[in-house]
Amino acid sequence: MKNLENINKAAEMFSPFTFLDYYGIYKEKESFYIDDNTLPSNVVAFPGTGFEIIKDSILNEDPILVPYEKENSTIDLIPVIKADKYLPKYSYIYKRPEYMEICINNDTMPIWIKGKRRLDSLNSETLTTYSNFTQAICFWISLIIEDLKIHLQILKYPFIKIEFDLPKEELFKDHTKIYHKSHNLTNEFTIAVKASTIKLNIPLSIDGYIGANDNEGERILIEKILNGFALILTNEKLSNTLTNENISRLIDKHCPLGLKKMLLLSYTKEDIGLDTRNLTKVRYIQNASRQIILDQLVNLLNDKCPPAGKIKDKNKKRELTKNIVISALLPKLEEEISKYDSIDLLKSLMALYERLLYENSFSKINTTTRIECFSQYEDVLDEIKEEFRRLDETSVSVRCLIEHLSAQPSFGKEIISIETIDTLISIMSLIIFWGSVGDQIQYDLFDIELSVLPSRRIGTNSKDIMNNFFEDFKKRRTHEYVKDNQYAFFPKPDEVLTSNPAPENLNSSFIEEVGIAIAKLGAFIEILSHLGLSQTEPVASLQRSDLNYEINKDSIVHYSEEEIEAAFQFLSLKNRDSVKNIPNGFDSTDISPWRYNRRLSYLQRPIVYVNYGRYGNNPILLWTPRSMNSGWVVFNNLIHSGRFKTKAKSKLEASISKITKERRMALQIKAFEWFHSNTLLLIRQEVGISSHGALKNNKNLGDIDILIVDNLNKIILSIECKRTEPSRNSKEVVEEVEKYLNKKNGYILKHKNRHDWLVNNKYLVGQYFHIDTSQFVVHSLFITNESLAIQFMKNIKLEMPFISMYDLSDKSYADFLILIGINR
Repeated sequence: MKNLENINKAAEMFSPFTFLDYYGIYKEKESFYIDDNTLPSNVVAFPGTGFEIIKDSILNEDPILVPYEKENSTIDLIPVIKADKYLPKYSYIYKRPEYMEICINNDTMPIWIKGKRRLDSLNSETLTTYSNFTQAICFWISLIIEDLKIHLQILKYPFIKIEFDLPKEELFKDHTKIYHKSHNLTNEFTIAVKASTIKLNIPLSIDGYIGANDNEGERILIEKILNGFALILTNEKLSNTLTNENISRLIDKHCPLGLKKMLLLSYTKEDIGLDTRNLTKVRYIQNASRQIILDQLVNLLNDKCPPAGKIKDKNKKRELTKNIVISALLPKLEEEISKYDSIDLLKSLMALYERLLYENSFSKINTTTRIECFSQYEDVLDEIKEEFRRLDETSVSVRCLIEHLSAQPSFGKEIISIETIDTLISIMSLIIFWGSVGDQIQYDLFDIELSVLPSRRIGTNSKDIMNNFFEDFKKRRTHEYVKDNQYAFFPKPDEVLTSNPAPENLNSSFIEEVGIAIAKLGAFIEILSHLGLSQTEPVASLQRSDLNYEINKDSIVHYSEEEIEAAFQFLSLKNRDSVKNIPNGFDSTDISPWRYNRRLSYLQRPIVYVNYGRYGNNPILLWTPRSMNSGWVVFNNLIHSGRFKTKAKSKLEASISKITKERRMALQIKAFEWFHSNTLLLIRQEVGISSHGALKNNKNLGDIDILIVDNLNKIILSIECKRTEPSRNSKEVVEEVEKYLNKKNGYILKHKNRHDWLVNNKYLVGQYFHIDTSQFVVHSLFITNESLAIQFMKNIKLEMPFISMYDLSDKSYADFLILIGINR
């Protein structure tokens, strides 16, 4: 509406067309800019454009009449609409439901799934559990219904009803049961049948199955429901073809034992991200708000906007992207923020980010099973990718807004609305986008085109290039993400340094540089996380003067004032008066929101210190429990990956370097074990090519991580193992390209030199392995921990294959040979 209002206001026009007519145009174009060659002075919609919206809505809803049993046991036809994109699930149109009820429609007879208890009698936790079981039963009945119709078609009832109840005791309350399956579960269900109604009581002991990493519990649940259908046939004295054998056959066909499950569980004590306490509603970035800002961009640039036309000079392209960020968007952001009190904005955005962290955690336990359950629908993976993109883009923008507000307070008086939040998120997302475009141009990463269009917009192909570049990369990373999280619903403790104590050299060097031990820093974070959950607000707060008392109140170990101050300084974002001010010891990268691994990021500093405004005389700390937990995970990842920024040439830098080498060696060992367990090949590790190495050469060419001789296929495999962290933005893609493709000392060049030496000295390899290798062919490759961006850059041709451990995990050696281009 805001987009249309702005354009029609500028054109001073009266519109005879309906809102839906205009919405039809906007939905197709995602804007009222019909093309790039003209400035829209008005928007003309053809009458009836909105009819397609109405028609699609009706088709998607698929309204039908189905038989329904009322409270007085009379049967009536009621209108229902489709409640699921994929399954034949239907729900009420007009009536507010008193029970949890969903209809599965089919051409034989509808099947109603109903929770026994009234909705107004359930607390929020029980209501969620009822909903989850309803959805699970609906899903499995929807899958089985076509095969089930053959057995039920002789029934004359207008519908069948499955009425289930859960135990009065709260499911999953006793977390010790989550780890244990009751061997007597099948006998603990109770089933009763009256006419066409199946009454099913689900026992408490099912919670031990829901927390398991398979769907055995749901198989038993469906077996009991099918037993109920069989009882209806028997009670009606009809031919009961739903024998135990046929029931087992149906379950094995549609619900094979594995990851295909609808009921998921993760114990929140071990994953605080899934705790539902103190959460607000989720809201994602709004494209309409972005379009409004894009409409204003040329005017915001004012005299710094080049004339209409294509910009060819690299320096002028870089200058334009810089001006878009510094002269247009950043002042616009500051102007909008100045209308409001930044403390109130901080609380709103921190609460929103907390919800986004919850959504991210939930996606980890939901994605794999969702793919398993709906794999037959082609667009499910596309939907998941789009959800990840939207979640990531919103999360990054919100985080960067929190950083901005922490650094540069405002004291406006206007009331914060949803539109306010949408506008600020949209501006920040465009700051990040154009900052990234500037990096792509500066480092010659892609052939970026820029132009000022006749429509008075800034045109670029950057988004298309990045979408094309990342299309295959994202598909691969989504696949790897699924593999990473396929057992995420099975409770297990986080793999953090507190569960595996930090090496002494790392701990002592961290104390020397930061002022607190790593384990005590982790405990400090955990104390604040649980303190935050115990409060009733989405954003926790504490007076700085009370911090020492709260930390030591229930802590097993005592914290000195110096340790608490060190932790506070390490984890806090503070007022800098201006977001452009760079504190001592930091650099411009630390304040650039489009860069990753910034020491002044909310990811690394999840506490906001407020010592201004109404808290000027009594400063407070603001934080959220999931952000604290996320900060601890990020800290561990930075340490383990070698990305944690330390003082140059410090003891801490040396300690982290040692950990990085150990992680690379762990990857090499993992790859070695894969080849060792899948083949009978001749395999060696750390085979040096030097005057002192196993393979003699005057010049030191370094070690071959894994050297393999395959006598059957007459090949020699030279494998380099690299545990490189994946690139997260344009600058990191540039750094990845430099590491691997540098023409003087890049990883590929070094491994290519070893490859060439092996080709020319195969006889030495034969002597080393005591086998004739003179007729063998040398193949060299990289094995990485996960897929890298450079594998998907269309302008770069890699000289040798790159294979990730994810590629190998479920492959045979024959599959591996095909992966690297060897067909035998």
